[in-house]
Amino acid sequence: MEEVGALPDDQHRLHSAIPGVTNGKDLFAALRREFPAHANIHKGRDWGARLTQYAWDHPSVMGTRGALSKWQKTLSELPVIIIKQRSRNAWLILPLAARSGSPIQDGGERTMTEYVVFRSTVRERVTLPAHSQVQLFQEIPTAAQRVTTSPEAALVAWLVRDRDGKRLLCEALKRDSPLFRPLVTTPFLKPGDKPGDIDLFVCEHDHPDQAAVIEWKRVKVTTLDARTNAVNKLDNLADGVRQANQLLPHGFFQTYLGIIIAVDAASQRNYNVPNRSVAANTTHYGNAPTFGRLFDFPDRDRLHRHIGIIFLELVQPTSRSIDDLVNISICVHYPATPQRQRNEVTNRVAEYLHNAYQFAQT
Repeated sequence: MEEVGALPDDQHRLHSAIPGVTNGKDLFAALRREFPAHANIHKGRDWGARLTQYAWDHPSVMGTRGALSKWQKTLSELPVIIIKQRSRNAWLILPLAARSGSPIQDGGERTMTEYVVFRSTVRERVTLPAHSQVQLFQEIPTAAQRVTTSPEAALVAWLVRDRDGKRLLCEALKRDSPLFRPLVTTPFLKPGDKPGDIDLFVCEHDHPDQAAVIEWKRVKVTTLDARTNAVNKLDNLADGVRQANQLLPHGFFQTYLGIIIAVDAASQRNYNVPNRSVAANTTHYGNAPTFGRLFDFPDRDRLHRHIGIIFLELVQPTSRSIDDLVNISICVHYPATPQRQRNEVTNRVAEYLHNAYQFAQT
């Protein structure tokens, strides 16, 4: 209110005007009735950012904990977004209608807080015999391969085979039903061309002039306890920056660097199964915040400004295989700048798509 000219003495008038108000629409209606001069006040990005910050700082106010608990229980049924706050490494689970915001007031000083928004899903596969019941998201001791032991090529192949992972990637890239092909060389790269291959080729059949290519690199995160993670292979992301820069001159419509955060969260017992991930306020062996280390990866400032950045979090929340139980989160943190695709590249893409379609029909 003070930012739009209200007097500090008006605070008691505002409080007396909004008893029993439980939603934003009624709040603003009451505010406009009491303060007609400020009828231009409305919800927006600032409102969403401040509400998010307030919910995080005051988890017991207005039933916030209950609301978060409600959303947690329905993770397997409803799509959600996860907002990770870079400066404080915080996370919140919000309905899809929520949006991230920008400037917020923190500690009495004006600060700029950046929110990294992940679209997320939790998927469990179970065999349910007739006339039986099963509890979902439970700890079931097994000896499945750990997601952190799979190389990045295997994780990319898994992603494009998995229905939910592929759907999230389509939504993140704003593609309807593209062709996904991992480890592509011919006809786009010749022997000796850098970076050697295309980790993932993405293009819709009707738009051969809008092919996207992604250079993927993997980081391994293992949860040790409630506050501590072990982060490995982070230095490899510098190679990813270099290889993505080498991929850009090949002239595709969009070029991305994709960072796969493979998380073994089986030891994260302080969270229930659907909420295990790179959790809030965890650190790498008690030092730097884990999410901050991942976000500000090595040589990030050397990445060409036209190359987009994708974060893919694959979480193995229990000892079970990610084929059976997995948390998948995707964020296009920085969209790739569209480039005018060269004609020779578009012709090769069209031929490649045609051959792939013909092969699929046989």
